[in-house]
Amino acid sequence: SFPTRRSSDLNEGYPPAGYLWIWMGLLRRWHRNYFLLETPGVLTHSRRHGSQVRGAFCLRDARVVPSRGHSTQFCIVSPAGVAYLRTMRRDQRGPWISSIRASIAKYTQCIEQTERANQSNGGGYAFEPEEAKLANEVKTHLD
Repeated sequence: SFPTRRSSDLNEGYPPAGYLWIWMGLLRRWHRNYFLLETPGVLTHSRRHGSQVRGAFCLRDARVVPSRGHSTQFCIVSPAGVAYLRTMRRDQRGPWISSIRASIAKYTQCIEQTERANQSNGGGYAFEPEEAKLANEVKTHLD
């Protein structure tokens, strides 16, 4: 279970939304970005809370690996590459890793349900309303 969040500490750094450091840029250094784990299988980031989305990580077939040498660092390894991330504090790394892994699991479950439904329906679509909404959200973030 994640720490309780108050509206006053919206950007405190606990998932599913908060500030993390990401290793990126032309000069390859740490940049503070606001991350949002809202749609299963998609991790978005922007410069600040409420600003335009700067990028998104597709978590399909991704793994989350904690760093052995840094208590705040972890990476997301996916077919698209590796993203290096750091939390603001040590106690935030575990909740972020758990949340990202849960998002990957939910996304994988959605894909598997879709494939099973398509197979049993002779290639047609057989979504429940909630599954259709989730599938559309995932598709929108990945397009």
